[in-house]
Amino acid sequence: MKKILGGVVVALAATLVLAGCGNTNSKDTKSGDNKLQTVKLGVMPSTDNLPLLVAANEGLDKQNGVKIEIEPFKSAKDRDAAFQAGKVDGVISDVIALAIYEQGGMDVKVTSTTHDQFDLVADGGTSISDKNGKMVDRIGGVNSIKDLKGKSVIIAKNGGIEYATVKMLAAAGMKESDVKMLDVPPVPARLELLNSGKASAAVLPEPFITMGEADGQHVIDSTTKIGLNPFIIGFPAKTISAKKAAIQGFYKAYDQAVNQINNNRNDPKQVAKYRAMLVKNVGFPAKLTNKIKIDKFPKASQISAKDIDDAFSWAKSKGLLKKNLKAKDVLSDVYFK
Repeated sequence: MKKILGGVVVALAATLVLAGCGNTNSKDTKSGDNKLQTVKLGVMPSTDNLPLLVAANEGLDKQNGVKIEIEPFKSAKDRDAAFQAGKVDGVISDVIALAIYEQGGMDVKVTSTTHDQFDLVADGGTSISDKNGKMVDRIGGVNSIKDLKGKSVIIAKNGGIEYATVKMLAAAGMKESDVKMLDVPPVPARLELLNSGKASAAVLPEPFITMGEADGQHVIDSTTKIGLNPFIIGFPAKTISAKKAAIQGFYKAYDQAVNQINNNRNDPKQVAKYRAMLVKNVGFPAKLTNKIKIDKFPKASQISAKDIDDAFSWAKSKGLLKKNLKAKDVLSDVYFK
């Protein structure tokens, strides 16, 4: 398999800081005679951002009376800090982060789920060149999640990544104590450490999954495989009240973008365009452009109450949530009734 230098991961971190879609402020803008409200989302690097990129780049947002902007972050901590400071209107996040927002005093409502995934990526056991060109021997020996017993897994603790990891372990009949969890919040650093042989596996989103596979890593489990979807789009209640029509337009544009992607995903020219958007705005290395998969996207939908309640129960067990919250307390009907 094609080898990619470890330095790519370092370069990616800088790319993510610079990447964006549109303006970096969330003020209203004027388009012709119509004043458009901006909906600015803080996001993590993910192929799940593609419908938002298509909506903004193809003008589908403006057709629906809104200007969509995305602000990418390389760690959930940075994303959440921007959200709490009001630098973004909303976030693509997860239900554990939602519990933490609520415990911290924010009144955040879930307007929909998203269809992202976290993959458990294992060390392929082959040697690789590090960022200085030195060959590094890696651990290997992991072909299934059960092979991780007693070994180290790189995650980000006290959040959706840890929750997903625990759920994947449980689905395999394993306990959290069966592995050694190493806390590394920045996503690029997780892959860098895995490539350096510092652990046997790491939990990653895209584009780091594809990057890891290019470096000889392999996926041994995923949230998709176990049927877990803890991902959400959330906004403060006051933002939903102030930008109700804009958020409704946001979802209309999102669904139109999904239709466009699904109708064009077998067209080489359109696929090339979508891949270019992901390279520019999500952080895929350009040399991996042809490895980017354009999957079929589902339209926006609301998360199930059970998924929220299950996640809140886990957050309480970890001391992350002390308030007595249920799904009904955080679900918004701004778009889905």
